[in-house]
Amino acid sequence: MFRSIIYLQITIFLISGFFQQVLAQEYPELDLEFRTSFQIQTQDAEYGSDTLKFEDGKEQTRLGFRLDRGNINVKGELGESFRYRLRLNLVANLDDSSYADGTTSNLEYFFIEYRVWTDLDLKIGKQFVLQGGREGMKNGLDVYQYSIQGERIQDLYEVGLGLIHEFRFRGNEAPQYGVIQFVNQPKGNGKSDQNLGYNAAWYGVLGPGLLEPTLQVGFFPKKSEKPVDPCSDLKCLIPERLISAGTRLNFGAAYWDLDLIHGSYYGISPAKKLIEREASTVAIEYRVEPKSKPAQSPLPFVKWTYDMVSKSRLTGAFLDYRNEISAGIEVYPTADDRLRIHALGSFQNWKVNAGAFNQYLLKLGMSARF
Repeated sequence: MFRSIIYLQITIFLISGFFQQVLAQEYPELDLEFRTSFQIQTQDAEYGSDTLKFEDGKEQTRLGFRLDRGNINVKGELGESFRYRLRLNLVANLDDSSYADGTTSNLEYFFIEYRVWTDLDLKIGKQFVLQGGREGMKNGLDVYQYSIQGERIQDLYEVGLGLIHEFRFRGNEAPQYGVIQFVNQPKGNGKSDQNLGYNAAWYGVLGPGLLEPTLQVGFFPKKSEKPVDPCSDLKCLIPERLISAGTRLNFGAAYWDLDLIHGSYYGISPAKKLIEREASTVAIEYRVEPKSKPAQSPLPFVKWTYDMVSKSRLTGAFLDYRNEISAGIEVYPTADDRLRIHALGSFQNWKVNAGAFNQYLLKLGMSARF
């Protein structure tokens, strides 16, 4: 009942606000963004369903077109105190209606934000769970290769409430942001939405904009009942504790992002047994800001990630570690950033309890925002 009342209030607010903007000739901002790629993926070993091992000498190659990302965004402001945002992910599973909060997985943002005081904002509705460091802060359109934990975290959108406080350190005029967030636990923790998750985060700027550190801590108390769906992949396990520490190091037109992520996860194996994992991630990325170069200039980027997951209790294949290096270029054909062409290559070295293998990936595609 409480959840329905919240949704009804947000919906009424957005509809009334929309008509107020129309009457005032101040229309909401509406945009469509997508990224598509032609992808070639080669793996130098094949997993045998009979041997439960990766067998060398059996190369696998897959190629085809992918819609990597597709979003519809609606956002706007009402006066000086309210702003709102809605985002639909067109690539998510549209048939997924089992969320405990009553939403589907393709509805990522559906919130209003209210300026309570000069330095305090209240956000209520469906929002991103504050985790993942610098990687988690990026628009998915700009992330070509996620770390393993990043791939899990970037799907965490939950209904809840957030308090955002802006403050400044003595002697440092750059704004800092402290956030406290109360959200429903991620999908998979049973069908109930009565358990909450708790997040706290700090987003800072140190020095004359040289360092932009981030610290996020999250706790999602484990429910007494077992998760609903059998699962043996970290992408669908349920986080219990997460801590992410990252920073951006700015060098003129370029920057380095560094992330350290540690998480505890749990789920149900195909054998219907409770499994628990500890995962750690290191990620380093170098990029060049597109606005710093003339149109049609190639902009290089490089990313290295190292993922480690605790030894599996399963008899099937499960990741122990993945070492990945990816590099590529981006080209903006026009003077703005609405159209982008990308090309990249990636090398992954996997070691699982069923063996080890290498994976090679090539991507060529484009992104657009309208």
